[in-house]
Amino acid sequence: MTTVARFPLALAAAALLTAATSLAASPLIGDDEADARDEPHVGPPRAVSPVRKLAGGFKFTEGPAWDGAGTLYFSDLPNRTLHRWTEADGVELLRTGAAFSNGIDVDRAGRLAFCDASGHVVRRAVDGSETTLADRCGDQPLGVPNDIWIGPDGAVYFTLPRDRRRRRDGEKPRPDGKLYATVCRIDPKDGTVRDLDPDDAFVNGPNGIVGSADGRTLYLADPPARACWAYDLGPDGALSNRRKAADKASDGLTRDERGNLYVTGPDGVLIYSPAGKRIASVAIPERPANMTFGGPDGRTLFVTARTGLYAVELNVRGDRPAAKLRPAPPGAVINSLNQDPTE
Repeated sequence: MTTVARFPLALAAAALLTAATSLAASPLIGDDEADARDEPHVGPPRAVSPVRKLAGGFKFTEGPAWDGAGTLYFSDLPNRTLHRWTEADGVELLRTGAAFSNGIDVDRAGRLAFCDASGHVVRRAVDGSETTLADRCGDQPLGVPNDIWIGPDGAVYFTLPRDRRRRRDGEKPRPDGKLYATVCRIDPKDGTVRDLDPDDAFVNGPNGIVGSADGRTLYLADPPARACWAYDLGPDGALSNRRKAADKASDGLTRDERGNLYVTGPDGVLIYSPAGKRIASVAIPERPANMTFGGPDGRTLFVTARTGLYAVELNVRGDRPAAKLRPAPPGAVINSLNQDPTE
């Protein structure tokens, strides 16, 4: 009887040890991580694959953007290069600039829009030709554009962080006459560029930016405030109803289909619920700078982290699965920011 009684106890102890080991080895930790562990698409956001290093040897990777057709784009700031990655060909050099590119997004025509440290927001066509979308916001030349997001209507939003020479007394000196510490919008119809926070009422020094798939909510990382904010976004880009989306500073931002916000942390990616509660994290071998969703089913989280490019499969999709691209017919000219290439 003693042997029979101890056998189930030994099995139970072994099971507990196995569960504890599995939990410790998981690359994602969540408040409710034990829920629905055997069903990959149920429960809080979590990894369903190991973190995979796609490429390395860079100096500081940033600005990942998925095009919906199998290609990821990203920047390497110190090297002043812009790259693309595909599963078949790995990393290829796409562009070398006089100044570095930073944040990138891709429109539905497959064109890149990226922030250039020279004080420009640039659009790169599929054929490699480039045009300037913005070098001023209102009547002021741009400081150093940082991150970018293209809304569902084709409007382009980009951030201008604080001037690095900013004084510590809280004021914003602009001795060069350039615009800093705000977020701007490029109108999709006429290309006019407008400062969305001219009175400094909404953000201290924005960095990362992302919006919801329906275009009704905009998120800004605000490192000086040690927070990330969510705003209601009007049809004309007006910001209202600011609330705290994460009680932590971040570099880049992205969002999943459940409305969870992904921010960067020292050891990986932190995930916050729509209520602003931290619910999970994904450990990354290097400190992340930015991330975006992509992959064939929209569940791959691509992470730019210092010298490397990483990917991990999650149990959730990104909030804005990129539409399948429709290439422009030969000779087609696309004038407005959101004009369909097949029109």
